[in-house]
Amino acid sequence: MQINKLDIYIFDPILENRKVVAQLFPMSKFLIKFSSSLEELLGDFKHKIPHIILINLDNKKINLAEALSAMSKILPRETYIVGLSEKPKSKKFLPLSDIGLQEIWDLPITGLKVKPRINEIVDSTKPIKVNL
Repeated sequence: MQINKLDIYIFDPILENRKVVAQLFPMSKFLIKFSSSLEELLGDFKHKIPHIILINLDNKKINLAEALSAMSKILPRETYIVGLSEKPKSKKFLPLSDIGLQEIWDLPITGLKVKPRINEIVDSTKPIKVNL
């Protein structure tokens, strides 16, 4: 089954980060939704389940474990969650893989570093299955 456009949600309170990350996803292949708060992001799930979520792990305003736990209760396992951080190797992120975080990318984002990874994720993306 061919997927026409993939839904990408970018959860980052920093506007500049959102702009840079969004440029990596051409509008011809992706529908991009931005969220600057956890409440906004979780509310968006009531309307549409994304294929991929990019979440800034350096956001000090949220409890990452609680945020990922809340997302894992709503999202199907087909949703791919990528963390963004200036310190991606930090040990504090290790427990987050148990509650849905698949990988972490370095901030600042550059296309040369992540574009091949984006292509791999897109190629492995499966249709979203939601039980209503």
